[in-house]
Amino acid sequence: MAVALLVVVGCDSDSGSEDTADLLSYVPADSPYVFSFTEPTPKDFYEVWGKRSEQVIGQYLTLIREVVAEEQMAEGEDAEEAEKFLSIVEGLGEKIEADGMESFGLGYGSTGVIYGNGLLPVIRLNGTDGSKFEQTISEIEQELGTAMLVSTIDDVDYRYAGDEKMEMLVAIMGNDIVFTFGPTDRSDDLTRSLLGLTKPGNSMADSGEIGQIADEHDFVNSMVFVVDIQRIASSFLNDPQGGNKELLALFEYDASDLSDACRAEFAELAGVVPRVLGGYTDLSASKVDSFGLIEIRPDLASELKNIVAPVRGLGTYQADLFTMGMSFNMDGIFDFMEARINAIEADPYECEELLDLNDVEQGRQALAQRHQVTAYNASGLVFALDDISGGDIANNIPPTSVDVQMLLAVENPQALLAMGAMFSPQIAGLDIQPDGKAVPLPLPPLSPVLMNAHAAMTEGDIVIALGESSADKAEALAAADFAGSSPWFSTEMDAGAYYEFIGDMIVKGQEAEAAMAQMDPVEGEEGEQTKPMSPEAAAALADVMNTIGEWIDRIDTQVMLTDRGVEIPSTMTTNP
Repeated sequence: MAVALLVVVGCDSDSGSEDTADLLSYVPADSPYVFSFTEPTPKDFYEVWGKRSEQVIGQYLTLIREVVAEEQMAEGEDAEEAEKFLSIVEGLGEKIEADGMESFGLGYGSTGVIYGNGLLPVIRLNGTDGSKFEQTISEIEQELGTAMLVSTIDDVDYRYAGDEKMEMLVAIMGNDIVFTFGPTDRSDDLTRSLLGLTKPGNSMADSGEIGQIADEHDFVNSMVFVVDIQRIASSFLNDPQGGNKELLALFEYDASDLSDACRAEFAELAGVVPRVLGGYTDLSASKVDSFGLIEIRPDLASELKNIVAPVRGLGTYQADLFTMGMSFNMDGIFDFMEARINAIEADPYECEELLDLNDVEQGRQALAQRHQVTAYNASGLVFALDDISGGDIANNIPPTSVDVQMLLAVENPQALLAMGAMFSPQIAGLDIQPDGKAVPLPLPPLSPVLMNAHAAMTEGDIVIALGESSADKAEALAAADFAGSSPWFSTEMDAGAYYEFIGDMIVKGQEAEAAMAQMDPVEGEEGEQTKPMSPEAAAALADVMNTIGEWIDRIDTQVMLTDRGVEIPSTMTTNP
């Protein structure tokens, strides 16, 4: 749903006033986390994604209303206060359904940035009409019969609410809307910094970091997120400055309590995964391409690449409903494990908080089992589902029909089958050759779904398929291509069918729970009877799932291990 939230505040229009440099000028250059959407999205993208996003958000609010109503009634909350809250949620949903996010002043052309002012979060949106957002807040306050407190700094009014430790601040300055959090007993300098009244001396606009990331990975529209693990760690390991100093003092955290060894070794651990980043490489009416990267220290990334093995069909074979698979080079896994154990033994941790990591005895015991584990050298698997029908998972009724294929990549499939023949007469009776041709697989008649089964074998794979077309499907998977660049993990799915299935299961599950509750009520911890989800809440949640299913066609995600770390390209396509 990150796409949905991004869409409704980043649409094509001339209404937004601030460009990329203006928004990033509020973000400190050493910010530990940034999510920027500082340029409008294409118009054709919004026509498909924006409208559907608003529809889903509206349905989520309906779901929230039903769930909260149910909980408040169950807990005996004050009916008047509950109704006030529920009417607010309902009103927000009605606004979105009628006029979209434009009714909140966050319509076409809105942009924004979410970032850390030190560790403290700031959301800064450049909306289309700040007065509409002001009106929305006033309406909520009137409905509640109470208003947030208001304070003024440098002639700027801001609302605030919180407790004795932390407060939320909301400020509307023209079309700029700022949400942030800070210590209740904070300095005026920190308030100015959080609200953007005082800009950082060195900002992301100055450093160009976001632009560099966008250029390096071909991210579009300056839609980039980055989480810097080393900067987060530094906030706790070094003498804090600015807002971090006030925040950590509030929670009585003192970095000087750490030993020099702990400082150095925690910093070293943070350098193992220095950054996590991502963005969108294509935004159009028909699809969204995204890319994520978990950076890993170069020497470790180079070693991790060796745990990947080429697996037939992994990342290339597509079933009608769902395909998933992964690869694992067992020799590479054991080599990586042994290298890490050797490194710890050569240079043990000295920090008292990390001494337990020096105990590598269990790791050595696992290494001793290496040859047993790699005897047949399995290197991956693929699971593909074309159809499943006739069952009801919510009521524990198994399916009557499945169309599924499974592939196991193994170095010596003939030897593995020979071992299996020692324990199964069905396997012993197989007349199967490593030619990719399917042969009938007699399985115990435990279920109708096992009646049509075939197996196929190649020089490096064993395939089992169930279903009416199992022979053809087994041979198709046995002949599937290898990916040009082998993924570590891969998944591809018919999102529409998946979400429709989930929506159906939610409704059936609610009906089953309600029936069971009547026959055999389950008591809670204090003897109270637990209640199933109400029909209204189940229907609202099912509506959300069905809308997403109507909206999204297929989702394809790969996980690759490269010299840079863990790369995660993904493609999401829409229905016309």
